[in-house]
Amino acid sequence: MSGTPAIWKLIISLNERPNSSLKRAQCASARTGPSLFRKISSWTDAPIWNVYGLTECASWVADYPFVQDGDEQMIGDGLNWNTKFRLHDSSDAQFGRSLLLHTDGLFSHYLGKTSEQSGVSSGWLNTTDAATQTQDGMIRLLGRSTRLINRGGTKVAPEEVETVLLEHPDITDVVVFGKSRADDSRDDDVPLVAALVVGHEKLTPAELRSFLSHRLSEYKVPTLWRFVEAIPRTSTGKVDFSSLEKYWNKSSRGI
Repeated sequence: MSGTPAIWKLIISLNERPNSSLKRAQCASARTGPSLFRKISSWTDAPIWNVYGLTECASWVADYPFVQDGDEQMIGDGLNWNTKFRLHDSSDAQFGRSLLLHTDGLFSHYLGKTSEQSGVSSGWLNTTDAATQTQDGMIRLLGRSTRLINRGGTKVAPEEVETVLLEHPDITDVVVFGKSRADDSRDDDVPLVAALVVGHEKLTPAELRSFLSHRLSEYKVPTLWRFVEAIPRTSTGKVDFSSLEKYWNKSSRGI
């Protein structure tokens, strides 16, 4: 039984636990926190695996078993398709390096494009995921490099902040992104960290800042908050980033 994080949340919230036993559950396509993995494993009463794949590929290309917190970030070994991973030579000491993927499972129409159009160079696809390598050679996913919030030299990975927020018992969904604030006295070119939160109606920014203060560096804690009924998502369950501003302006609760 497989699903993206958003789909798993819907499955668990709308359905009773399955009557028949499952041999394996999989959570795919997006980094998420360990609390969801624990919930999926409990709901299915089955071992949960993190599976990795991209829209450029015909199927998932790697998997890793979730045994303890942190395993949900691991890429794991290639499943098939002659799959190999490596990190780009260019280095970012603060946020890892770009993850490169070589696989026969890449859709063929990408091969006819230039490297600028497809992200493929010498057979390696730049996934635009940022990652680091552990001492034993395994690859740990950090988040999408395209989502990085550059706050005047310090970089914030929204996925890291989202993962920690989702450990709060009263939060059911959240998205973190960079946002300028026109009435702010600081330089508008330096984005603030903003959070759209779905959760208990009694949640407050002050409470959530306190919750994060013991878990994240101060510069990663969101400055702006809005509380909404739902995060805008596409038909495939991914966050609809093009609608975030509309949802932000639509909500009146928060600062």
